[in-house]
Amino acid sequence: MRGQWRKLVEFASKGLRDSRTGLLDPASWGRVFGLTVLAVYFYVFMEWLFLVTKPSFMSSLPLSEALLILAVSSGPVLVATVAPLVPYWMVGALLGYGCALAGFRVPSPFRAPWVPVSLLLPCGVLALAAFLMVDNFTLTVLGWGIRHVETKGLLGYQALLVLIGVAVYTLTWQAIRTVSRHGLGRSLGVACAALMAITLGGTVYVGTRKVSASTPVAPHLTNRALPNILLIVGDGVEAEHMSLYGYDRDTTPYLRQLADRSLLCENNFPNAGPSAASVASILTGKLPTETRLIYPPDILRGKDAYQHLPAILKTLGYRSANIGLRYYADAYDLNMRHSFDWANDRELKGFLLPEWFTGLIGQGSSYFLTRIRDRIESRLLHVFGVEQMSDAFDRLVQAPEQPRGDEGRILELRQWLEEGKGPFFAYLHLLGTHGPKFRPVRRVFSEGKTQDQPWMKDFYDDAILQFDSNVNTILQELADRKLLRDTIVVITSDHGLRHTSRQRVPLMFLVPADDRRRRVSSNTQNLDIAPTLLDYLGVDRPGWMRGQSLTAKDPNPGRTIFTVDRIHGHGVVARSRITPSHIVPPFFSLGSVSLIRCDRVFEFQLRKNVVFVSKVKRHTRPCPDGSSPAEAMQQIVDHLVLYDYDTSSLDLSRVIVVFRNE
Repeated sequence: MRGQWRKLVEFASKGLRDSRTGLLDPASWGRVFGLTVLAVYFYVFMEWLFLVTKPSFMSSLPLSEALLILAVSSGPVLVATVAPLVPYWMVGALLGYGCALAGFRVPSPFRAPWVPVSLLLPCGVLALAAFLMVDNFTLTVLGWGIRHVETKGLLGYQALLVLIGVAVYTLTWQAIRTVSRHGLGRSLGVACAALMAITLGGTVYVGTRKVSASTPVAPHLTNRALPNILLIVGDGVEAEHMSLYGYDRDTTPYLRQLADRSLLCENNFPNAGPSAASVASILTGKLPTETRLIYPPDILRGKDAYQHLPAILKTLGYRSANIGLRYYADAYDLNMRHSFDWANDRELKGFLLPEWFTGLIGQGSSYFLTRIRDRIESRLLHVFGVEQMSDAFDRLVQAPEQPRGDEGRILELRQWLEEGKGPFFAYLHLLGTHGPKFRPVRRVFSEGKTQDQPWMKDFYDDAILQFDSNVNTILQELADRKLLRDTIVVITSDHGLRHTSRQRVPLMFLVPADDRRRRVSSNTQNLDIAPTLLDYLGVDRPGWMRGQSLTAKDPNPGRTIFTVDRIHGHGVVARSRITPSHIVPPFFSLGSVSLIRCDRVFEFQLRKNVVFVSKVKRHTRPCPDGSSPAEAMQQIVDHLVLYDYDTSSLDLSRVIVVFRNE
């Protein structure tokens, strides 16, 4: 019986290997699989090469970490490409064995398409890689690409994609025949095995470096009704230009009315000049020097990607939304994991990769895969007219004829509020006050004037007046929905005019049915927002949050506040991102660190070894501060050492001190 079974298996194997009866012999399977592996690794490598040589989240990584991301990321892409082929190959194998056992040939119509169909997926991967290479080339050399093409030009890109696909398929088919004719199957197999072994080894190594995603929350809160939270951040709104803070022009009539019903901070400061760093500090309660997120392409990494206010609120049952602008005020682009349910037209479940998967391949590879998926998906949707691809930098700075879109963001908030129930946390970032040019709907201070220069005061004041009107619209909307009485509203700004962090920005908490309304004259910072909100909720502040709650008492008048700025200089910033040649140790994207105490500011420019000393305009609570520039610089250096910066290049004995009037 055993001998008969062995003869039957040998007969079937011989029949399967026979091209006259088999659908796809093992050698052909191997060649198709080998070319699929090479296609996937080529695609991932080209995307990795593009990102690693341009400003990206890998710019500040050591080469070993960047190579590890390349090795590990290829595995999931390979699995996703091969997975659809496996059932197809299994059917072919079963049909081939069945015919061989029955002793007759597979009909030619069934046998002919097996290899050609198997090549469609790997050829598709190669075609997409070539398509992206064309777009990368035109963007780098000519300054335009797919995102700049309007409806009429999309047909050309559609035709280009088809032509690339046909050319790639033809070349791949010839490669299959070449491998078969010259007996290169063994070499192909060795190369593929080596690549997959590297990927497997890298994945195993990454798996040993897992990061805890736990977020401590007080459990006793489950029986309490949770208030809604609305965080409104005006981009570049400086207190110096707000009648709420004594400005001679009435730029904030509505906010002035709210002042007596709120906790109002008179001397509040952002913790960073760049929006990305400032937004991250607001939401995490951590200093940029700790998270190392200063300016794009910096992102949150390690435990910082999980330790933030949105994660705490999510565990309490909040639904959440982030409405702002990609790359600058976007939680997903900043790698804020387990954060908002929805961010700038994308859902968390559909955009960021699942946590279990991230734990398997590591944060770096997970973020890289998200980026390359986003790159190809956005281009294909644009080319086929499904969804327009936009450039955040163009929308923010280089398109003065287009509206800022704050009305659209308010509409998005309104629609999101209608889509769900339960307590909500919404972070709304309004950009009409960003600059350097402003396009207010209502012209009061700039009426009859032409905006022929950047940062014109009259247009900026009108933009703040528009911001005040937008806040009125939003809060009236909440009142009409009977939501305002159950909502904590926080109003602040990410930085001052011209992205400064040395001047005051607004901060007010409007808390219904709360008797802790008052003015806080001591120095406060945006880092205090998250602890204050948790205090209102009755949740203990986690140890990693650096700010302090403002609900119970005022901070010490002489408290020290740290704020940072990016590198400045000609040629440093390209397309809103610091160029890789400037993202170097020991400070990477960090250009300066400022220490603010009372009404004095000490700004230490690290690369120039210069400290600028200035005073805060119209500070309402100046206090005697005997700190000298040398003492302030030493505190800044100690601060950098605390967060593991290498300060050996700083020579305090040769620092130049400059006193300036602002």
